[in-house]
Amino acid sequence: MQNRFYLLLLFVLALASCRKDTEEFTPTNVTYQPPVITVRGNLLGQVVSSDGTPINGAQVWLGSQSTTTNEEGLFSFRNANLNAGGTYVRVEQPGYLHGSTRFFPRPNADNIVRIALMPRSVAGSITATSGGTVTLNSGAKIELPANGVMDENGDLYTGTVDVVAQWLDPEATNLHDIMPGNLQGVNRDNQEVSMATFGMMAVELQSPDGRKLQVAEGKRAKLSFPLSAEYRAQAPASIPLWYFDEVLGLWVEEGQASLQGGMYVGEVSHFSFWNCDAPYPLVNITGTLNINGAGVTAGQLIIIRSEGLNASSSGYTDASGGFAGKVPKDEPLILEVWNGSCAYTASINIGPFSADTDLGAVSVTIDQGIMDLSGRLVDCAGEGIAEGAILIEWGENRTQLLTPDANGYFNSQVGYCLDGDFSIKGYDFVNSLVSEVETFTFSPSLETGDISVCDAPLTEYMIVDINGEAVSMVVSEMMVTEIDIDSTGMPVTYYGFRGFGTTSGNLTRSFTFWVAGLEEGTVYSAEGLWVEGSEVGMGLSTSYFCSIPCNTSSVTLTEVGAPGEFITGTVSGEVQSWTTQQQISVPITASFRIIRTQ
Repeated sequence: MQNRFYLLLLFVLALASCRKDTEEFTPTNVTYQPPVITVRGNLLGQVVSSDGTPINGAQVWLGSQSTTTNEEGLFSFRNANLNAGGTYVRVEQPGYLHGSTRFFPRPNADNIVRIALMPRSVAGSITATSGGTVTLNSGAKIELPANGVMDENGDLYTGTVDVVAQWLDPEATNLHDIMPGNLQGVNRDNQEVSMATFGMMAVELQSPDGRKLQVAEGKRAKLSFPLSAEYRAQAPASIPLWYFDEVLGLWVEEGQASLQGGMYVGEVSHFSFWNCDAPYPLVNITGTLNINGAGVTAGQLIIIRSEGLNASSSGYTDASGGFAGKVPKDEPLILEVWNGSCAYTASINIGPFSADTDLGAVSVTIDQGIMDLSGRLVDCAGEGIAEGAILIEWGENRTQLLTPDANGYFNSQVGYCLDGDFSIKGYDFVNSLVSEVETFTFSPSLETGDISVCDAPLTEYMIVDINGEAVSMVVSEMMVTEIDIDSTGMPVTYYGFRGFGTTSGNLTRSFTFWVAGLEEGTVYSAEGLWVEGSEVGMGLSTSYFCSIPCNTSSVTLTEVGAPGEFITGTVSGEVQSWTTQQQISVPITASFRIIRTQ
């Protein structure tokens, strides 16, 4: 098996630096500011789980703007100011770890991205006073010292600590989708570098009732990163450690790990995503992919790897087949084109590059699994839809995204490796409409004709009033999660209803109400209710919560329809409002009507 240390090549898109909502406990004072090169463009993306299942209702942040994904996990930002110097796109969804990516756009392009979220699962629990070790299935380890955990207020925590953790295998074929940002970071000399990873871990600490915890001031936790025998042969005796900074969207060098018994072992002072990486200097490359000498190939996965460094870069072409990003300097490279669920189907040698380089048209030849697809996206009057998308689906969670031109036409090459049928859905982002599903059969060339987006939207709403200010919110479908509220190993199913909106002060308000059942006429409170929310923007951040048991608020379900019908409810009571300065109780009322999905 070939080693694949991913350096996430930032194809297609960027925006000025996105600021996260909150970031408690990160002690490093990073002064680096990425370059800002403003260009205009569109962004079309898809958010999926780590197994490729689309995620509905996820909140996507692009700078100070936010939106939510639809039932196919799609989101769109139109005519945005993008940053060709590197952008940061961040995704949040209850039940999942934060996801993100960082890209380099080409000017005036329709950019396409894909972000995969990993489940937020508890890997093990320890007692804070005695400390202990949690071992993942991969062999990765998280070791906490005795009396080494604090709560959000900085006070020593003495209870049970749930360790939420995921191992990111450097050989995983979807690493470019599931890892945060890209594999670019800021070294100790305040320089931006590319990195070759020997493994990553995502680690968070929480109490059994969901409160955030962190390594106590003055204490250090230990992380152990497993290496395969093949990796050990080329691994240096020590290697820099890097944590992912959710403000910059970059990895930041902090500490070192040493090779001990086939594992890299290092100490850290806080938890987030951590990474063992060797840094390398960067150059920029751009180009346009051309397959078989014909047409545009949009949304095509490309991997560029360096055999000498055992390092790879990856990403997706934009709507015109273009790509842009950063690769290791002065290294011979191999550009691979991947086809749907197949391994790569074509490759060419490029580089080495000692300076920024425009490759122009990059031509590859593929003998099978390429379809020339064309058609038109139209509205109810038969007029072309410019601000829309075409989602192609086949196999098991295999998708490709295309965007139409100003008159609604689309024409692109689509890579596949499974014979048989595929489906197409059309989207109108201006009017929030989706077409009926149309089914076609893979062939070397296909004209779909008009894809009509003319379905009536279903009426949903959520109105949340906090301390006298009511906000009408954009609503996603309901969500489902399981919570072990008393650490007995018997999880309880909770159903969530979530919305987003904008306050009069131009802050983005997010709120979710979780109830332990779906019984019409039932009032949920105490152990049956969990409330969480936030308001962010303009450099401000406020968190709202009523943790299990939530005794100060209640949710009443007044109507519970079958799947595909509506769930209607009301909320009343108080929640805790928390900022870095204070924590107070504020009154809340809400009403909602949301489509039931299961």
